[in-house]
Amino acid sequence: MTDGEMVTLREYLEREQAGQRREILDKLAEYRDSHEREHALLAEAIKRAQEALIVRLEGMNEFRSQLEQERASMMTRDTFDAKHEALEATVNKLIDGTNMRVSTLETGYANLSGRITATTALLVVGLGVLEFVLKFVIR
Repeated sequence: MTDGEMVTLREYLEREQAGQRREILDKLAEYRDSHEREHALLAEAIKRAQEALIVRLEGMNEFRSQLEQERASMMTRDTFDAKHEALEATVNKLIDGTNMRVSTLETGYANLSGRITATTALLVVGLGVLEFVLKFVIR
């Protein structure tokens, strides 16, 4: 080794230390960049998750609003029962009236049928008597 190639131990250690420092700083910068990218990706993921959550919550709020509107248009059980009882009473009155009318019609039909039968029987007897009179009296 010549004088130009020889270095002191101090210079050698300083060079080694400077090289190692550069390596450490490069790795640290690489780690920092990687860490910042990871934070940016996590922030983006959180932002997208929040947006998706907001959309879901808006959908849920619309659904809740729709349910409230439907609930407002429905009648309560007590109201239904009261109206149903009133309708049932009205229907029963109509049925009773109809039954009474049908009964009156049936009675009238039976009466008419009886009259027609009696008239027919009387007519048959009258014709029989007339025939008898015509056959035996006029001869």
